Amino acid sequence: MYAQRKLICQFVIACIVAVAISFPAVAQRTNDSVRDRQLIESPWRGKWLSDKGYSYSANVSLRVDQDFSVIGQIAWVLERSPRAEDQTKLGFGAIEYVRGKFFPEARVLRLEGYQKNDPHKVIGLDRYHLVISDNESVLGGITWNHGDWGGLITLICVNNP
Repeated sequence: MYAQRKLICQFVIACIVAVAISFPAVAQRTNDSVRDRQLIESPWRGKWLSDKGYSYSANVSLRVDQDFSVIGQIAWVLERSPRAEDQTKLGFGAIEYVRGKFFPEARVLRLEGYQKNDPHKVIGLDRYHLVISDNESVLGGITWNHGDWGGLITLICVNNP
């Protein structure tokens, strides 16, 4: 009976120690998540390129909710197109409205376009799989690009928090 109580006490103490040790890690991850959320909400500027010869400049503005759902917009400007009929549209812009999810443990952001304001017909809606760089200055990755995943986007944090 005494040995059993001793074993239970040791187990309870071990559990308390394990929980106490994990508090700094939980607090650190919470702080990191808050910082990551602030970072994602910073303004981003960059380029999108496709393997088909298109090039756009991009300005990205995002909001991150407590549950890490994301909503925002990308302001695009067409810079290069392989199509002759697009040459008169170079320099024209459009807005793509995006939504998605941020995964703080992996520092991955997944977005998809769901609506656009595109009076000159220069963009399509896209899907984005993005990663935050370790130095927190770059957000980049691949894009769906109408199904071939041949789009590349690289964004620089305009004012790193």
